[in-house]
Amino acid sequence: MYRQILISFILFVNLFVLPATLNARVMQERVDLTIKEEEQLMPEISTIINRNKRSKPCFRTAGSIIGGCNLIKAIQRNKKD
Repeated sequence: MYRQILISFILFVNLFVLPATLNARVMQERVDLTIKEEEQLMPEISTIINRNKRSKPCFRTAGSIIGGCNLIKAIQRNKKD
């Protein structure tokens, strides 16, 4: 049972906490400048970049919600036993 709780906790941390802390450390200005330079060179790449920007947070959010739900379920099962 503790193994299940540990796995759920690790998934939750990997999907939600670590990406949030890593994103906080990235310099946003450099990323914006790079994207603008790429858009000037290849205008068609802007749609790909925008699509990637939208999808990644959705996947992270969904993964963190699933990980959190699994963690809560595992804790509740452990309390019943």
